[in-house]
Amino acid sequence: MKRIQYISRWAYPLSKEELLEIEETSIRNNAGKGIKGFLVSLNDIFYQLIEGEDALIDDLYFGKILQDPKHKDIVCLMNESDVSELSYPDWSMKFFDLNLAEDILPEVLKIMFNTLIQTQHILLKYTQPSVIDILSLGLDPTSISPRKRDKVILMADIIGFSILSEKLTPETVIALVNRFIEICGRKTTRFGGEISKLIGDSVLAIFPGDHADQAIFASAAILDELDHLRKLSNDEIPYDLLFCGIGISSGNVVEGNIGSNIKKDYTIMGNAVNLAARLESMTRKVNRLLVLSSEVFRLSENASKFDNLGNFEIKGMQELESLYSLKETPFIDIDEIYQKIKNFQLAPPPAGA
Repeated sequence: MKRIQYISRWAYPLSKEELLEIEETSIRNNAGKGIKGFLVSLNDIFYQLIEGEDALIDDLYFGKILQDPKHKDIVCLMNESDVSELSYPDWSMKFFDLNLAEDILPEVLKIMFNTLIQTQHILLKYTQPSVIDILSLGLDPTSISPRKRDKVILMADIIGFSILSEKLTPETVIALVNRFIEICGRKTTRFGGEISKLIGDSVLAIFPGDHADQAIFASAAILDELDHLRKLSNDEIPYDLLFCGIGISSGNVVEGNIGSNIKKDYTIMGNAVNLAARLESMTRKVNRLLVLSSEVFRLSENASKFDNLGNFEIKGMQELESLYSLKETPFIDIDEIYQKIKNFQLAPPPAGA
């Protein structure tokens, strides 16, 4: 048998009558299948425990609950297999509405329950999508075995950030970096990738191994939006200084948990990751904002859209590497960008401020 516990939010407000109807429907549907459990409602938060035969629980959770338009932000808290004994054999589906509790003990439980769920959703915002996907299945990410996978790696980094961070206020630095990350995240997701890691002002994104062109399209979209943003620069935030270099590589990586009992991270490692970072650095040398490895060029179905930048010695590689860039990302004087950043002076605060 199996037991699943999950939390979610109501997609829209439900009346007391609608909640009671959910209880009655659950009892009616579950009674004949031997599914047991309970559900708890508090404001827009919903918690449910279901237990029973494996196939029936999987069908209920994955086939119905995850597809139910009444639910949003569903998080599977626990997915237990090989359950030997039901915890709630007498409850086809017991319903608890904490909004109706009036005495002090339920009020304390309401506060605790609400705080726990709010914290859970906050933590999810700091968690990378691949880990959220594991959690959504009710699995423990720390128990996932390491595996090798083919990936396309995108590394994006703000040019001259060290100098910028010394010239700008902390609030402006954060605003600038957040806008950069937001653009990278939105374009990466649009083309089927995910942000794997934020490293200061750098973004590490990953795409499936057969998504070389999607990674290139995402990079071009990032550069296009930054170009548009620079034209809208204002005195409060100097977006006209926001340039980034992007390196794209492809290859076999190791995906899994690293760390200790104190701190763990679910990450990717390998030569392809290191190469993406080094290709990003090469943008300063070749004066192009996008640099691709020869393997990414080989995987692309748009060979005519690239310029061959020549063969270069790359740290960690025994042979020279042919580098490429999109023809639509023309030559740009990186030294001029650095000089513009160095010459930038923050406007003095208004008199009397």
